[in-house]
Amino acid sequence: MNEIMTEGLLSALYLVLFTVLFAGLTLILLSLRYYNYIRSRERKEKYVYVFYLVPLIVILMIILWSLYAGIAKALIPNIFLIIILVVVSFSLRARIVKCIKEEDASIEGINYKICYTDVINAWYHPKKRKIYVSNKL
Repeated sequence: MNEIMTEGLLSALYLVLFTVLFAGLTLILLSLRYYNYIRSRERKEKYVYVFYLVPLIVILMIILWSLYAGIAKALIPNIFLIIILVVVSFSLRARIVKCIKEEDASIEGINYKICYTDVINAWYHPKKRKIYVSNKL
């Protein structure tokens, strides 16, 4: 009886571990895809919604399964670790934007910097406390 219980728990743990690894890999790949989407000049919004809705559903299913199986205490720190890794990798890649030239500008009392670069985007630099807008916007 003890062997059956241990074997069932071990197989459930392997299933959850595989699912968490799959979700982590999916999050990393999709965050890289979203980063490329932000940097690109073409916008295909319908694909972005699909790419982010499916992993969200998978992650919610993992959390619900883990709560049902009673192993949420072991799974939730792993999800937090995966989310932290994705946020750190995304924030490191987001700082790659280099301005060739910067100009000060203002619209209705809001000061910002015009950044001459190949990126079409707007962003906030928390260390400099400045809003940057690419010259193409």
